[in-house]
Amino acid sequence: MTARLFSLWNRINASYWFWPAVFCIGAFLLALGSIHLDRSGAAEMIASNSALVPARPDGASTMLQVIAGSMIGVAADVTPSFPPAGIRAGRLFCA
Repeated sequence: MTARLFSLWNRINASYWFWPAVFCIGAFLLALGSIHLDRSGAAEMIASNSALVPARPDGASTMLQVIAGSMIGVAADVTPSFPPAGIRAGRLFCA
């Protein structure tokens, strides 16, 4: 029985959809939890905590700028600096 469960777990975990599905389910549960906290009045208690800094629009703008800059940096590093195979000296070679 243990070997079957282990085999099933390996097949599920080997799928490319496993971790994205886990993260989607987790995000859905976090959204439901935050809606529940907002409707139950716990949001005011959390907002009154001096250790937590509320989010402002300029903070969101800064975060988007950092993410965009990181994406551009990664794209620049991943892009090859040599011509693709089959293109040499401006001519396209078909094999």
